[in-house]
Amino acid sequence: MAPLRTDVCPVRTAQHGRGLVAAKALPPETVVILADAPIAAVQALCPRPQLSHAPRACAACLRFVGDAASQLRDLVAGTNDAALEHCSPECRLRVECSGSLALTQVTLSSPAVVRIGPELVRLALALVSSHGRDALSRAPLAEFHRAPFESRGAHTTNAADARDIAECWRALSRVRGSGAAALPSVSDFSLLLGLVATNAIEVKVPHPLVFELSELSKSHVPADRRRLAKWAPLLEQLVDARGADQDKFADALSGDGGSGDGSSGEESSGDGSSSEESDDGDEAVQLVIPRAALGKRDLVFASTAFPPSRGIALYPTVAQLNHSCEPNCQVVWAHTPAAEATVIATRRVKAGEELCISYVDTRLGVDERRAALARRYGFVCTCARCTAEWSAHSRKKGSAKRKDAHEQRQAKRVPRGAARKRIRHIESLCA
Repeated sequence: MAPLRTDVCPVRTAQHGRGLVAAKALPPETVVILADAPIAAVQALCPRPQLSHAPRACAACLRFVGDAASQLRDLVAGTNDAALEHCSPECRLRVECSGSLALTQVTLSSPAVVRIGPELVRLALALVSSHGRDALSRAPLAEFHRAPFESRGAHTTNAADARDIAECWRALSRVRGSGAAALPSVSDFSLLLGLVATNAIEVKVPHPLVFELSELSKSHVPADRRRLAKWAPLLEQLVDARGADQDKFADALSGDGGSGDGSSGEESSGDGSSSEESDDGDEAVQLVIPRAALGKRDLVFASTAFPPSRGIALYPTVAQLNHSCEPNCQVVWAHTPAAEATVIATRRVKAGEELCISYVDTRLGVDERRAALARRYGFVCTCARCTAEWSAHSRKKGSAKRKDAHEQRQAKRVPRGAARKRIRHIESLCA
């Protein structure tokens, strides 16, 4: 089945290049793109203090590694030494050819790679590994809009970025096992990085245990109850280990903590549980394992105890969606084994209306959104929301400047009585 639904048409827009429009009116929750498989994906490099909260996932396809019991044991132990593990020999070969393992040392030692973005560099190398040195001329990459990394969006060369590209290329060439022989030229490498930077999106694949525990907690099948009872000791340890997170989640549900976007917080999920957004925008669901299934006490905890598999990926169909700070669509990763992306409409879409997603967190202010888009994607957003908010922001800023100037003038002014005294004093001195 093709990922793109028949009621959506690809188009070329004068302002944004490729895009997708609705061929007919679409109601909310309509699936626009179904299970779009990534061309390439790489795992996010977590900072060391956060490794204990990172799941074991494949470095190449972001698929969770190991069974449910082993994932639970890792989360309880709070250790994760398999940050770059692979789910199959095929994935291992592909990643080793791209040099992701060897590149880990480069990302820590090369300032140029850090400035460009370690994940972007690793994703570009994964594309070289899977498509060869002439990756840019091969399908489906040949269909992507591309510009040099140092000139994306603005079409004017940024000398600092160009030096970073050259330094990064030399650093990769020196890394043994990084596939340096397969590296394209510096100019093609810059084009590949530009393609990745403007088209790849962040991926957060939900942990399969969230869905599995939710289903098992509602099941009355003896085999499911036995399975839950077997996991009970690990689940209790996990609840105790994540006590602070659970308290924070409970406060948010009771209204003591906000969701970060001005909303009231609690939502009904239709099955007696509640949901709330975590600090990074993920939906957090309250999971309840009943006493009857465990033979002890009810276990109540948040789905944030099971972190998602994170990374960035390049999708052939999702990449056709343009950006808006008031999007009408959203990318979701339903509980699929790998990072297959599905796009759904978040509101009613008119026939002929362009389908858009947001490349940044829409809860940010206009300054922060524009800065993030310019830094990563190389353009200044001029959507209706940004235009209106920037206009209001500019008026407010101008009013504040005028107020400050007025206050400064008032501070410099000499009171009329004091001015007269000064004049009389000067006249007496002259006499």
